[in-house]
Amino acid sequence: MTRFILKRIVQAIIVLFLLGTVVFAMTRMSGNPAVLYVSEYATQEDVILMEKRLGLDKPLPEQYGIFLSSLLRGDFGMSIRARRPALEVFLERVPATAKLCGFALLLALAFGLLGGILAAIKRGSFIDSFVRILALLGQSAPSFVVAILLMYVFSVKLRLFPTAGYGGIRYLVLPAIALSSFFLAAIARLLRGSMLETLGKDYIRLARIKGLKERTVIFKHALKNSIMPVITYVGPLSVMLVTGALAVEVVFGWPGIGQLAYQATTGLDFPVIQTTVLILAATLIFVNLFVDILYAWIDPRIRFW
Repeated sequence: MTRFILKRIVQAIIVLFLLGTVVFAMTRMSGNPAVLYVSEYATQEDVILMEKRLGLDKPLPEQYGIFLSSLLRGDFGMSIRARRPALEVFLERVPATAKLCGFALLLALAFGLLGGILAAIKRGSFIDSFVRILALLGQSAPSFVVAILLMYVFSVKLRLFPTAGYGGIRYLVLPAIALSSFFLAAIARLLRGSMLETLGKDYIRLARIKGLKERTVIFKHALKNSIMPVITYVGPLSVMLVTGALAVEVVFGWPGIGQLAYQATTGLDFPVIQTTVLILAATLIFVNLFVDILYAWIDPRIRFW
């Protein structure tokens, strides 16, 4: 197990290094931010001075060296738009995104697991068909389309929820539903397929022949042995929710990491873009490692050496 963990840590460092290189190259190819941050009456000399102020006048290899050395010191650079450390700007948006993604994850797990279980034990029934149709729609419709539809129906027409903004539970419900729709559907379909396979096993038939209660058979035997694929999916899901929140946060004006990434991209704020991508990537890598370890701990048949 120790060897496996060390191997994954080395792999993670290599992946982060390569990702940092790609992000650095792509941001430099996206345009010149100095043009955006001077007045419309600025001369070419003003643009050159701004490039020098932002450190963009240096050769690319030198900029890349400064970028890597700063990262090793934990310095993500200064935000061009906010004129403050990019890490500080990023961390300010974390609570809003954590609130949205936490509630969306709760919805996805609660209703996804419930839908998957009901669809499996009621195979071929109206409930099964209903869950499958909803799951198909949930995985087919992009989150921003779901967000716009929810806003139109429940905010514009019914006036039950605010159209945008940040605040209490009324502001949170629609963005969380829009964000969770895809993942809820994926969990329901994944659990349904896994449980149907498990319910056909011999030990499930034996448990029923022994006279065990159906509730015990479903939750103690079938669900326990069907949950592994869901656990594997839920790990990266927690980070995928953050990346999926970009469109939802923009639609609902939610001041989180997604909206920050959108603003940084349109404003060519290189340090903030790099900070957002690298931190989210590092989080995803850590979560995947944790899930692998948890998977091996839950299922004793699996051993990593």
